[in-house]
Amino acid sequence: MPVIKHHFDKVILPALAEYKLAEIALTQALTSGDLENLNVARDDLMRRARTASIELHQFTDFVLSEGDIVDIGKLRNELDMKCVFLRTNNKVKDVSLLRDIADAFKHHTLSRKNTRVVGSGAIIACQTGYSVLFYGEGKNGGTEQIVVTQLNGEQRALTSIIQNVSDVWRLYFQWPLPPIGDYSTP
Repeated sequence: MPVIKHHFDKVILPALAEYKLAEIALTQALTSGDLENLNVARDDLMRRARTASIELHQFTDFVLSEGDIVDIGKLRNELDMKCVFLRTNNKVKDVSLLRDIADAFKHHTLSRKNTRVVGSGAIIACQTGYSVLFYGEGKNGGTEQIVVTQLNGEQRALTSIIQNVSDVWRLYFQWPLPPIGDYSTP
C-alpha cells in the first residue's frame, strides 16, 4: 500500500495540480486581454489536461499491478458505483468517462462500442452557456475551460470529472479528502 500512496502523491497529484494551474492561467489570460499569450495558455491547458486525464486513468493499472486486485473491470465498476458528483449524493460514472477521455487523448478516434466520447475532438477548451453543465460544475460565468462532449450531447467540465475520480480513489483507500480542488502533495 505505501507504493500505491507514494505513486498517487508523487505522480497523480502533481499532474492534477498542474492541470488546475493551467485552467487558472487560461482564465487569467482571458480576463487580462493578453491575446499574445492566450493561445499559449490554451495549448498548455490542453497538454496538461491530457496528462492529468491519462495519469489519473492509468492509476487503475498501477493499483492492479501493485495491489491484490485481479480484475480491472470489476475494480472500475466498483469505483464507478461509488463515484459521486462533487461530494454530493448524486452518482456519476466518471471513472468510465475518464477512461473514455484518456483513450480519446491517446487514440484520437475511438471505435469501442461502449465509449461515451467519440474522440479527442470532443474534448476542447470552450465556453458554455447557463445550465449546459451540471449545477455547480466548472468555472462560473461561462468562462472558457476544458469541456467534454459525450455522444449523447451532454457536456461536462473536465475539472469536475477529475475531482470526482480523484475523490473516489481517496475514498477507496480511506485516505482523507482535502478541500475540493486541493491537489497539493502531503
